[in-house]
Amino acid sequence: MKNLLIVPIVAVFVYLLISSGMFENINSKQPTVKLPAVSSTVSRYVDVNDMRYLNKVEKYSPDLRRLATGLVQSCEGKYRLECSVEKIFNYVQGDVKYVGDPIGLELVQSPIETMMNGGDCEDLSILLSSLLSNIAIKSALVKVPNHMYVMACDLGDLKGYSTKSYETFNKRISLKKGQVFSIDLSRHEEFLIAANSNEAFDIIALAGKSNLNALTRHKQYNYYKDCSAFGVRNYRNTCIGQPRGVLLALRSNGNATVDIKIRDIKKRVPYEVHSYEGSECVMLDPSYKGNNVSIGMEMPKYINAKKKMIEVR
Repeated sequence: MKNLLIVPIVAVFVYLLISSGMFENINSKQPTVKLPAVSSTVSRYVDVNDMRYLNKVEKYSPDLRRLATGLVQSCEGKYRLECSVEKIFNYVQGDVKYVGDPIGLELVQSPIETMMNGGDCEDLSILLSSLLSNIAIKSALVKVPNHMYVMACDLGDLKGYSTKSYETFNKRISLKKGQVFSIDLSRHEEFLIAANSNEAFDIIALAGKSNLNALTRHKQYNYYKDCSAFGVRNYRNTCIGQPRGVLLALRSNGNATVDIKIRDIKKRVPYEVHSYEGSECVMLDPSYKGNNVSIGMEMPKYINAKKKMIEVR
């Protein structure tokens, strides 16, 4: 009779343990981040070392909130959250310098310290996650071997491309009398041109290569009037890309030295959207420096690395 009573008691005890979540991770499959071409194994278990980083994330700070809201004030409409992530990422990635830890030490800084002094990958990620948290954008710290970056999630509608502005062209060009120098801007949607010269020169936005050939052969050519000027020494204008593309030609009637800078205002840079636990997420690596780096880009060596998500709650 005692043995008959022990069996149901043990069964109830095991059921209560399972219900409590104590055995939740035993023999369970780890979630995966689904990429268009590859998948990376993800772990969510947070240990004591992870708390060093998580505790430095400031989810509410008047100073950080003031900075974040200022950065994203132009973002509105359907893609407001995606725009906000892009603006904040561009600030941390572009304006806050990367500084490694002292030899033999691992410093974990507050966001304000990082803004003042710069920081390594953990510090930049903590700053980025803090700024996102202060405007109610969900994020997680992403740990891979010897590196850390950020993932932003629940961003609503996504365009799937960034519009990061960066310098496309910056050169000093020496023109001899009658010489034509051309710059291909056919892939650009909108661009800012700034040029100055010691002598008068022509800047001509041509409609395709055939018109460039006609210009160099002194034949009749077609050009975009709104993005062209003749006999100037200084020129500054924002131009819109055209369906046939734009070839920008420089020409001088004398010997001229032209300093010209072209900044791409709106160029589509596609990025990968990650699926994580039913949410669409975007990877953000503020330590990945360079003018061509945008949201959604990971350093190539970490794309397939085992990832550990430290969710900021």
